[in-house]
Amino acid sequence: MSASMKNVGENHSLAFDVVKTNEGNAFHSNTGLFMVPESGLYVFTWSFRLLSGNYHSVELAVNGQSAGVIFSVPTGGTQTGTSTTIVIHATKDDNIYLRTKENNVGDIFSDRYGHTSFAGWKLF
Repeated sequence: MSASMKNVGENHSLAFDVVKTNEGNAFHSNTGLFMVPESGLYVFTWSFRLLSGNYHSVELAVNGQSAGVIFSVPTGGTQTGTSTTIVIHATKDDNIYLRTKENNVGDIFSDRYGHTSFAGWKLF
């Protein structure tokens, strides 16, 4: 993500405008949607950056259902980067994306000090 997202509310899909690798074009940067090209085991990893006073939970959704979630609350004037990785079985044409959950406060940061990111690949 090339820029921070201001005042992100709940159930907001995260789009990623900077794409380093997109073999097969299954990832759509304008929506943040990964459309599974073939069934199998997939690895997904994501991270986001927050400053003190902000808190967010970000989940990986598969066809609108939560498959994994992380929550971050930096305190004491600090900033934090939070990340997680999961392995899931995905079926051809599943829609996989990141979205915020409820009770979020503030901005999600992505700048020269650290980027909010999303990556995935087929394991087998």
